Amino acid sequence: MTPAAAPLAELLRALAPPLEYLAADDFRRLDQTRLPLPALAERLARARASGPPGAAAPLAELERILAALREGSARDQERLLRRAHALLPTLREAAAAPPPWSEYRPSPAPVGPALAALAQPAQAVRGIGPQRAAELARFGLATVEDLLYHLPFRYEDRRALRPLGQLHVGEEATAVGEVACVREARAGRRGRRVLEVVLRDGDGLLLLVWFHQIPYFSR
Repeated sequence: MTPAAAPLAELLRALAPPLEYLAADDFRRLDQTRLPLPALAERLARARASGPPGAAAPLAELERILAALREGSARDQERLLRRAHALLPTLREAAAAPPPWSEYRPSPAPVGPALAALAQPAQAVRGIGPQRAAELARFGLATVEDLLYHLPFRYEDRRALRPLGQLHVGEEATAVGEVACVREARAGRRGRRVLEVVLRDGDGLLLLVWFHQIPYFSR
């Protein structure tokens, strides 16, 4: 994914799940689902500001749809949501498109010293002693270059906490609560073992379900 497509992918992660949930039942569950319109508007603005060129037209159309959903009547809701759902394939294609080719410009300075610095052992980094270097080596991190390319799996901004009662379907958010109940249950026809946890705060309840690593999460 290109840097330009990242805001678009973020928008799709919030937009696609509720729309596909509604489309699965031919939009008959409109009274059970509410789109997080303010959050979508923020992500849409970021996607329009830096999104790939192929997404410009569908994003402009989506902006008009979201504005109409905020201001329109319930009678128009189904028509607008169907239009938004129809835009998903085009937006996904734009997010997955490769970046345009750019002209290669060689570095004016010699790269030998820089490459030699990258090839230094990890212990050359300030703060990494022999013991830490040995620990890093067990994970295949032996050089400065290895450390630079050992990137996080993902980034999460956990500074803004949301009350449980303000969480919406399809929206990524961080919340804190008290564990009110923990129990193991069986789900599905095969009686698959799951772990259910009820989280609560002063604003609401949230049911969490784990399908894997149940002994670990039970502790």
